[in-house]
Amino acid sequence: MHNNSIDISICDIDECLQQNDCDFNAQCINNNGSYSCECNYGYKNVPESIPGTKCTDIDECDTPAESCPLKMDCTNEIGGYFCTCNTGYTHEIDTSCSNRNCRNYTSCFDIDECDEDNGGCQQICENTPGTYK
Repeated sequence: MHNNSIDISICDIDECLQQNDCDFNAQCINNNGSYSCECNYGYKNVPESIPGTKCTDIDECDTPAESCPLKMDCTNEIGGYFCTCNTGYTHEIDTSCSNRNCRNYTSCFDIDECDEDNGGCQQICENTPGTYK
């Protein structure tokens, strides 16, 4: 007796190549027989939504773990943020930063306004942190 069974191979359909429910700011991840969505870096899931289907910008400046170093201002932008030195300070780019979470982190140091033309003072110029008198 011969078994006349047919060998049927099941092929996975990559739903990520088709229209799917992933948000514009999310990645589609193909799984065997299905798919999932994951919000891109700098975005988070909208509460009570299926992960990755509704993504909103993270305001890193409101997140303590992502805040800028001391003497710096944080500016949020869509999908990320950047840090700038406060008035009276200047920066050096920190080239040791290789983590994708940091974007040109810098360390700021005080500008000595008295070094240049006595700070425009007629009398004695005294440098103070971030300013002079």
